[in-house]
Amino acid sequence: LAQASRVHWRHQGSYLSHAATPKCNYVVLEVNHEIAHVPVGAIMGASCRDTFPFTLIHILLRSSLGLWVAQGLDLRSNAAWEGLLAGPTDGPCPLPEGAMTGASFGLMDREDLLQKMATSRLEGGKRLILLIGEQKSGTTALFDLLTQHPVLIPGKEKELHFFDFHLRIDECRMNSYINQFPSQVPNFFAWSYVDGTPDLLCNPIVARNTAELFPGGVRLLAVLRDPIERAHAAWDETRRAGWEARSFPEAIVDEFPMAQVCGRLAAEYFTVLDNATALDQIEADYFRKCVLVRDRRCWLTSNMTGQKPHCKQYLMKGFAAFHARVWQRHHGMDAIHFVRSKDYYEADGAEDSGAALSAFVAPIFNHLRLPAYNGISKPSDGGIQGCDHHCDMLKTNVEDVLDVGLRIMMQELYQDTMERLPQVTGLHLQS
Repeated sequence: LAQASRVHWRHQGSYLSHAATPKCNYVVLEVNHEIAHVPVGAIMGASCRDTFPFTLIHILLRSSLGLWVAQGLDLRSNAAWEGLLAGPTDGPCPLPEGAMTGASFGLMDREDLLQKMATSRLEGGKRLILLIGEQKSGTTALFDLLTQHPVLIPGKEKELHFFDFHLRIDECRMNSYINQFPSQVPNFFAWSYVDGTPDLLCNPIVARNTAELFPGGVRLLAVLRDPIERAHAAWDETRRAGWEARSFPEAIVDEFPMAQVCGRLAAEYFTVLDNATALDQIEADYFRKCVLVRDRRCWLTSNMTGQKPHCKQYLMKGFAAFHARVWQRHHGMDAIHFVRSKDYYEADGAEDSGAALSAFVAPIFNHLRLPAYNGISKPSDGGIQGCDHHCDMLKTNVEDVLDVGLRIMMQELYQDTMERLPQVTGLHLQS
């Protein structure tokens, strides 16, 4: 594959597309619309990650025994690359044993992994806080606030994308995650690391894997937003990035049939809460039909080719009641603290924003079992991390791009989740 150049194969509904940049090669193989990931070490050199920083190597296949997802790497920076390589070996993690047989998702060598986690700097998850979502709901702003607390330590990046990219976890991969967090920490008894990956909440496999990996109880936080506003914000960000040529109504109409499938699965989940086998099946179906095939494949294609995807999902992440209930099933009913993005923005806009933001984060710190801290200040210059969401282009207002008929259609799509949300999360969202 590394020696191939501009190859296009089509055979029995499958295709291999390969492209070359001056210093980089990347390969995508897709079979039956299913996705799996393989390591990139033998294919890519150091010059490639400097020239093409968002490179991924993905091979997509389905075995006769089921879907296999082994590994994926997001080469966002040299630092991230080095962290991913860190571990007991000098190179990338090898393919998991048994991966080609289509073995199920989950932890490999579970007891050894749990022992390693217990003795690592994460202390079995007790030193880890996951801000799991939802994307385009204010997670960056909340992350900036949280990491003002002197005992909260971010990883090398806000979004580490480990658990959503690594669905089969072994010791090598676990080392790569641990090494994303600094080994030198302040001399505080209560310090904790923070991973702010916002794409975890909608992923049932991540909920299951993290519950198995951190049986002692990782601390979880989620920020929620009106699903229609959230969908528009996700579309607007993609538009401003130059990867979305469709209007908001066109994108919603394109996705709507698939969103209805996802919505039916989400609603069905609440009708079988006493049937573990049925719950497992719905989670697996939702992952394959809603999370993996459409969203991840589209993201992969657009990032690797620069082509406007015309398949990006904006509706699926709005089924917040279902997503929250899946995480509660695996982690416990009281494991997640939910906040509304609306409450953050109201505090941020208050006359005394420092006091208002301190009051906003106080119950969050309490849930995370952290000491009180009143030194919160309003982030300046777009936040502590700065503005990194195509801030040179103006955003659109949802009311300007959403007609009455489309709004009614979306409200009906989200009716079930909006009715269930107060009972599941204790929050009311307007729509």
